[in-house]
Amino acid sequence: MRDGEGFVVFVEVRVAQTVTEGAEANMSVAKVLSREDQALERVGANNTSQYLLILADNVKMKGVSKTFDRVPDLSTFYEFVGESDCSLGPFNGRLDPVLKLYRGCQLILTINVSVGQGQANGSTYTFQRACLKRSARVFHVDVDGASVPAVFASDVSYLVVLDGAGKSIKLTSPESRTFYANYPVPFSIRTGNRKPTSKIQFSATQFAVVSNDATTGFKLQGATINSLFVWEWCSLANWEYVMLSRVCTREGLFLREPISTDLSRYRMAPKLAEMLVHFNTNAACPVFDETILN
Repeated sequence: MRDGEGFVVFVEVRVAQTVTEGAEANMSVAKVLSREDQALERVGANNTSQYLLILADNVKMKGVSKTFDRVPDLSTFYEFVGESDCSLGPFNGRLDPVLKLYRGCQLILTINVSVGQGQANGSTYTFQRACLKRSARVFHVDVDGASVPAVFASDVSYLVVLDGAGKSIKLTSPESRTFYANYPVPFSIRTGNRKPTSKIQFSATQFAVVSNDATTGFKLQGATINSLFVWEWCSLANWEYVMLSRVCTREGLFLREPISTDLSRYRMAPKLAEMLVHFNTNAACPVFDETILN
């Protein structure tokens, strides 16, 4: 799987153990899961139960018959299809087939759900826990040798998140969505210069949030952030200003590379300068005379 910057961070997905509903299931995942609003317990830093995977389910693939049929090998789908491989079309949000969560991780909503209640495209949240349905099945997935609890999206009743003001919000009802994904082509039919992946249409049920631990400068516009790590600098106009103006203090700003001292990178765009001159010359407002108020 890939994170927000496209780097491979999660390579292998194997269902290691199925846990039936009962005391064992509740005990092993109570750190980030609850049933019927059970209290969430705190976890130690080295306890893998502080993590949770939510796998998209009801995954179907459109075949030659132009109908959606079951995927013959789901492990390949979960293992090699990440967020950056999925395209839902313009203005339809994003989808992560394996949503990787931990308490305190940052999430971003990718569609409008309830704008009046603060659930709009681009809204950011801090994950707290997930509440399962009574019939939910919990299993464990092997991630680089660590056993991590996992559930399917349809087994989750809602996610509890905090908005920017610290208000608790429930994100409910994962929906079935259609999308195109870069799906690996089996080695047995790869020939010549054929690409290793093929764009295939899928449908799956998954929450409309993705990880926001790494994001873009565009998404940060208008945000107020306590700390920010800038991975690399962009040459787009005003990009540096957006980055530097979002963070509250200089102590909260961390740079992987130094800021360029080439002042030409920060000058006003020539087209903007021309427009301002035109307005001042041809459409300038008259100077207001305050004495007429006396």
